[in-house]
Amino acid sequence: MKFGLYYCRHVTAATTTNISAVNISRSTLVGKPYGGTGILYKKSLATVITPLETFDPRITAVVLKTVYGPALIVCVYMPTDYGDDECLENYIATRAKISSLYAESEAVHFIVAGDLNCHNNSRFYVTLNQFVSEHCLVISDLTRLTDAFTYSNEALNTFTWIDHILCGSTFDILITDCHAHYKFISSDHKPLSVVFENIISSSELFIDVESSNNTVLDWSNVDQHCIYSYQHVLDSALKDIDIPGIVLENDNNTNITACVDKISQYYELVISCIQVACYKTIPKRVCASKSEDYVVSG
Repeated sequence: MKFGLYYCRHVTAATTTNISAVNISRSTLVGKPYGGTGILYKKSLATVITPLETFDPRITAVVLKTVYGPALIVCVYMPTDYGDDECLENYIATRAKISSLYAESEAVHFIVAGDLNCHNNSRFYVTLNQFVSEHCLVISDLTRLTDAFTYSNEALNTFTWIDHILCGSTFDILITDCHAHYKFISSDHKPLSVVFENIISSSELFIDVESSNNTVLDWSNVDQHCIYSYQHVLDSALKDIDIPGIVLENDNNTNITACVDKISQYYELVISCIQVACYKTIPKRVCASKSEDYVVSG
């Protein structure tokens, strides 16, 4: 299964964890009327994601259950450099909060993404490199893109690369795609994305039954990974089914009826396991919600 960190426009099948920059605990709002950070994820990932409390509008974090162990994913908005000492102190303090969050979590892997307000010619770059070195991370976008920019101010003709994605070597080698999305209009920043291959077990995912009713299995897109995942999920499910002990006796209609009932129940359980395994591991495509849509008049 592919797992991506990226800008998302379609949110109907997604949920979120976030923290606002506005203090909403009082009757009078305190703080900026915008801002904060958030992580948006598909509802099907709800069973493998645990949101964490950060108590800081600059930081949102979740722990993702992966096949390589739990991974802490942090979305961060690092302080801007206004040229004074306080900015640097705030930058170092936010960096320390992220490190503390990782140390106190159950995670064994670490991914940090967001507006780091730092490029290779800024004075914050030394601090960023210290953070990367301390946690054995890789600035994944820098190793894959060339002459990219994520911040633009056309009025001042300024284009800088201050948004980054950091992760450990275990996850870095699993990245199959990395892009800066210049076609999206999103304030003065351009979305930055990476896609990880096969880091989540399909057997762990939640099936949205309501959504599944409008989809059909797309066998044309099945690859070897789907087959292996299907076998694993189906094997795990079948292990939980008890095979009924059946003894047929001649001239005993009651016994025969009971045996038929047991066989029918066993059959339905097996079919249910197959259906669940299919919807957890086989690609799907959207189909019409009503059978009438396939009927041609006349």
